[in-house]
Formats: sequence, structure tokens, C-alpha cells
Amino acid sequence: MIANTGTVTIKCLKFFVAQGSTVTGATGPSNAQTTFAAVGVASQFLSGLPPGATAFFQFTTAAAYPANAGGLLRISADCQTDVNATVVGPTLTTPPPPQTKPCVCGSLSIKLDPTLLNKKGLRSDKHDFGVGFAWAMQLHER
Repeated sequence: MIANTGTVTIKCLKFFVAQGSTVTGATGPSNAQTTFAAVGVASQFLSGLPPGATAFFQFTTAAAYPANAGGLLRISADCQTDVNATVVGPTLTTPPPPQTKPCVCGSLSIKLDPTLLNKKGLRSDKHDFGVGFAWAMQLHER
């Protein structure tokens, strides 16, 4: 965002990105012609940016813009004589660590009916049976 806090209408501006950054795209307000090159963004307002007004510009870079690197902004009332303006930011914002939510764990156990193993009249080596079971798992967040 550019805010004209002065007393003169701004007609042109040029923003040079921090050293090592490369501009890959830029957009400006509809009342300005905005272009870009690898080193920065230039814009000429069709009717000027009057004192007290603001304008929004966006630009993209090939890599993350360095925190607190700022840049060089040159503004002009006549598009010929530039005045340097202070540019700050962007501030570094560290996202909070992701919240891990523990799983609610359950258990699975099988208990065989003793009658399956103790068949009367069958020797222990003559037992032949299968046991089937069904189960399902559900995960719940706490």
C-alpha cells in the first residue's frame, strides 16, 4: 500500500526490490499504468495520487521476500524528478507449530470359547476348526 502523506500529488513511482530478489509479476490500481522488471515495479498514475489518498500494489517474486528488507521507493510529482521514500517490511511472521492431537487408542482381543478346545470324544490332535472374527477401526480426535 502506498499512502500519500505529503502535500503534493504523486504522478509516478518506482519501487526497487531488495538485492537478491527478482520480481516475476506486478499489479496496481486501475487508475495507474503498472509495469515490472526483475529489479522492481514502476507505475504512472493517470490522474495522480492526491495527498491523503492510498493505492494498493502487489508484486510477486521468484522466492520469498527477505524479512525486514524493505526496498527503495522513488516517487515523483512530475515523473522526472524523484524523491526517495522510506520503505519498511515485510515483517517476519512465524506460523505457530501445528497442533498434534493424540489418537484415542483401543485394543483388540480374542477369547476362544473353551468348548472349542475341549470336545469330548476327540483326542487333542484331532481338533480341526476355524475361528472367524470381524473388526473395525475408528480414529477419534480428542
